[in-house]
Amino acid sequence: MNKSALTVNALGGNDTVTTIGTANGDTVIVDVKTMITVQVGNTMTLGMPVAQTEKVGLSTLQGNDTITVNIYDTVNAARVSRARDGAHPLPRRGGIARV
Repeated sequence: MNKSALTVNALGGNDTVTTIGTANGDTVIVDVKTMITVQVGNTMTLGMPVAQTEKVGLSTLQGNDTITVNIYDTVNAARVSRARDGAHPLPRRGGIARV
């Protein structure tokens, strides 16, 4: 991931932190450990603490996108919703969704 990073702490409550891609074909990498990191292409990496973040949204717009989600064993699976656009869910332990 890119060395530049932006960290957002939603501080609990009922928040959604959304990352927006481009109209081009984006490659999005999401890692979920004790921190959630999201990177679209070569842009700055967004980091969020899992314990303080209720919901993460990804909007990749209209391109032929590849989204890779890596969920590690350090995460409580009950906190991770794997649905994408109301379609088929991602595999329980991460996977690749082409949209």
